[in-house]
Amino acid sequence: MGQGAPVIVGLISCYREGPLLLGAAHSLLPACDLVGVFEGPIAGMELPDAPASPLEDLPEGCIRPTTLPRPRQGRYTDPAHKRNTAFRWAKGKGAEWIVWLDGDEVLLWGEYLPDMIHRAEAETAVGGFPLRVVELDGSVGYNYGRVVKV
Repeated sequence: MGQGAPVIVGLISCYREGPLLLGAAHSLLPACDLVGVFEGPIAGMELPDAPASPLEDLPEGCIRPTTLPRPRQGRYTDPAHKRNTAFRWAKGKGAEWIVWLDGDEVLLWGEYLPDMIHRAEAETAVGGFPLRVVELDGSVGYNYGRVVKV
């Protein structure tokens, strides 16, 4: 990121996605100054038989991104509670823009995110814009509310 560029923080919401989390993280790392991972169930959605940790027990051959911090473990009352916890953390880290992914999604063309943010600041100066995200089933969605100005 060049001098004067906005601080971009990537946030990943996950719950036992296992190695899928690596795809989400790798798609954010080229564009973000910092990536935070928020691991934990929403009340009533616990999965006792799922893998215990998204990054601790990766299969042989998986590369753990060294720039990806350990997930922040938590239990959340609802999706908004989890998202707001993550947003507060990002704001505390100086985020000017936040990019939000689920742990089983991949951001398409993340390396262009700083350019897209620069354009959004010049054109609207107020808020977010949609992103193309690959969902778990392989479909590509045009998702609104995934990039927001803090």
